[in-house]
This record gives sequence, C-alpha cells and structure tokens, in this order.
Amino acid sequence: MRKAILIVLAAGLIGTPVASARTPGLGHAIRATESASSFRYSIVISVVRSSLPAQLTLRGVSGRGKLFVSARQASGSAAAAMIDGPFFYERAPNGVAVDGTIRWLRVPIDASGRSSAALNAVRTMTPAPLLRVLGESHATPTQGSGFAGKVNYDDPIVRSAITRLSGGIEFHGLRVTGRLGDDGLIHGIRVTGITADGTTTLGIQARLFAFGRPVHLTPPAEGTFMDQQLMQLSE
Repeated sequence: MRKAILIVLAAGLIGTPVASARTPGLGHAIRATESASSFRYSIVISVVRSSLPAQLTLRGVSGRGKLFVSARQASGSAAAAMIDGPFFYERAPNGVAVDGTIRWLRVPIDASGRSSAALNAVRTMTPAPLLRVLGESHATPTQGSGFAGKVNYDDPIVRSAITRLSGGIEFHGLRVTGRLGDDGLIHGIRVTGITADGTTTLGIQARLFAFGRPVHLTPPAEGTFMDQQLMQLSE
C-alpha cells in the first residue's frame, strides 16, 4: 500500500524553505498564501508526448495539522492520503479492500518521521511546489490582478519541483502566471513548458480557494484501517 502514493509523485520538496520572489509584491502574496490557516485546491497536470496526453488531477484541502488529497490519473487509477493530527493515512490503490474491509493504512506521524518519504510525497501533492516555482520566476505585474514571466529551467528549486510534478521529465521554455484574489492571496497558478527536442509539452493549472474556512476531516472508521505495526507483524 505504501507504494500507492509514492508512485503518483516522488518525494523531497517539503522541508525546503520557500524561495523569495524576485518581485516584492509577489513575494508578499506568496508568503501570505503559505501562511493561510486553510484552503482548498485543485491541480491538473497534463503532459503531452507525441500527441499522446497523460493527465493527473489532484484535489485537496489543507488546514492546521490536517491535509486530505486525492489523486486520479486519466486512466482511472486513483490514490488518496490524509493527515489528521498525529496520524497519517494511506488508502489502498483505487480504494480496493484488503482482507475484506481494510482500505487504509494508519501510521503515527511520530513513528513514521515528519520528513519520511511517504509524508513528503503526500505534501508534494499540494500547491507548495508551484508557489516555489512562482517565487523563483521573473514574473512581473500584468494588467489586472496577476503576475507573469519566465522561469529558469535550470534553477535548482524549479528543476526539483517541475521534474517531480512531471514524472521526471525536464522542460525548457518555462513560463508561469499567478492570479491574485481581492484578498491579496494567490488564487491561481499556471505553468507551461516544452522539452528541448520539442516532442513533449507540459501544462499545470492550479486553483486555490475557500481560504480560511474550517477544515473538518473524518478519519477512516474502526475496522477499515490497519495500523502499520500490525501490518509489519503479519508480514
């Protein structure tokens, strides 16, 4: 079950300080967005290689000590994970029950380590890496409420974020746009790029909304999850 989440996206972004934006107004908006008490989001990642599209859709909600994210590929494969207080939950691939009713693996966060690969992978499936890309860009204000500009593909922070979100593919010609809401927070991020040989294109569209609304997560019920310690004993 542990591989279900790790296959979707690689780990490694959480724990890296958010980059300072080159544009002061943009930097303030990014920091305010990162500091929001809660928000909902959706991220659509599209990679088109030789006219063959692949798409991953992420939907989630983030609050203080709480995170729920679901991931679904265009092929129908799905995964989900949850952080609720001291516990981290991973859902079985496509929600298929194991041993009759078990659909989740529960891991105490202190036991798994706050910087473990699984936790980092789940947190990567949030707007955090895209905010880092926006912060590293040469974006300048546009007409209306937004910023747009180029991104250096070889910037270490950008390369780390984009290659993980795109399945390890390196894209050039990166451009990013950020849309501000009336509250001064980042409500939208768009990233586009193309490989050096021109055969593969990248499109990432993120939407952030419902800032500050209460987050109430319902953890899996008794009988639908297995504790990691018990799973290890049964192996």
